[in-house]
Amino acid sequence: MDDEVRISEEQFRHVYATAFKTWAQLYSHAIEDGKLPASCFFTQDSFPLQPTFPRNLALRHHWDQIVASGFSVWGSSPAENCPHGIPSFRRLEQLDVAVHDPVLLSISASAPSNCYSNAWFNPHSDYMSILILAWAYILSARWAEIMPTPCTLLYTDSQASYNDATTKQKNCQPSLVVDIGPANPEEARWWAAVLAQGQGWRATIQTSFLSPWSVRVESSTEFLLSLERNTLPSDRSASTFTEACGFLNRFCTRHNVIDQSHAALSAVLFFPYMAGQTLQVPSPSFNKQGQLRKGPIGHHGSFSDLHSIHEGQHLDRLLALSCNTGGIRSLLLSVFYEPSIECNAVTPWLQGSLAAIESLADSDPALLGRMCMDRTPEVACILLGSTILGLQKELLQEVHYGHIPFDLPSAVWSGSIQSFMLEVTVLWSRV
Repeated sequence: MDDEVRISEEQFRHVYATAFKTWAQLYSHAIEDGKLPASCFFTQDSFPLQPTFPRNLALRHHWDQIVASGFSVWGSSPAENCPHGIPSFRRLEQLDVAVHDPVLLSISASAPSNCYSNAWFNPHSDYMSILILAWAYILSARWAEIMPTPCTLLYTDSQASYNDATTKQKNCQPSLVVDIGPANPEEARWWAAVLAQGQGWRATIQTSFLSPWSVRVESSTEFLLSLERNTLPSDRSASTFTEACGFLNRFCTRHNVIDQSHAALSAVLFFPYMAGQTLQVPSPSFNKQGQLRKGPIGHHGSFSDLHSIHEGQHLDRLLALSCNTGGIRSLLLSVFYEPSIECNAVTPWLQGSLAAIESLADSDPALLGRMCMDRTPEVACILLGSTILGLQKELLQEVHYGHIPFDLPSAVWSGSIQSFMLEVTVLWSRV
């Protein structure tokens, strides 16, 4: 008799082959068109259902963490044979909104440099690590404004130096000059904090907790600031979220790296997920003067500035998304879910998928990232960040073990499908 649970050997081979072919087609498309798809870049339409932190947010301690909590209400869509649906239920949601330890960002020329392709950005002007540091401050500054408990955002004594004769005589460490243009004193002080070794700024809540995007820098290369004006940095208080956004926007426009800035933001959204761990990124690569390039903005001229991110509640949605670390993990692993595959055929589907990846793209993280973006374009802007930070090996290891979780809220808020349950369940309301 045929086994009603286990699939036959013929079915096993068919599902395995289907999975292999699916990923082989993704590989072929990525090879033919190496540029990033437009879905990788944040717009006002990215995660439109993602809620923001309300202004009356109540925080509480939970297992030595500070969490924001609320409830989501769920129910099934009415069906022809079940007009009343499944009774609704409430689910407690908790997001960590502070951390004990910052991410340690190691910036080194020896760090893996194949996590993003030369076809994605200008290969002669790599500002990625600089932009990641800038976005870490910006998200933390916004966090300090919207958290209900009084927060502090302060500069520390650690600062990047200026590129002058005195600095050159004292400097024994390899250095890289970063051109910040005709910056005013406040702007110069902000960049000095952002590009400092160690921690040039601190965003704290209840004294001992840090912003989830806090970062400690260990760089084999010292950043030196080059100014067009002969001015000293201001001693004023730390720049606000709005001011920092303006500083970054001017820098990106000056150096024609707005596309890289979108990618850097995607990477920084993973900082809460990686809190206390070490991330490696390659040292910046551009000419010594930090040359001002002419021409269209990167490969995506339609993204002429960053105002679409700063305006409205878009960045606030990304803050809440980033704090949902379990949801972030589920979004990444949703790449491997296929609605047409029955639950008893998951094994050959995953085996065929992994076999294709290992034989075609295992040695090329950027290529694998591009394949995943095409596979699930609704979360491509998140996959871009995981690719830049080189997180694929960790994710593939979880797939090998069959550890593919799903998170109901993140799936609905992102419009992604992570489980068969999400095809019959809808989010009714949030409290």
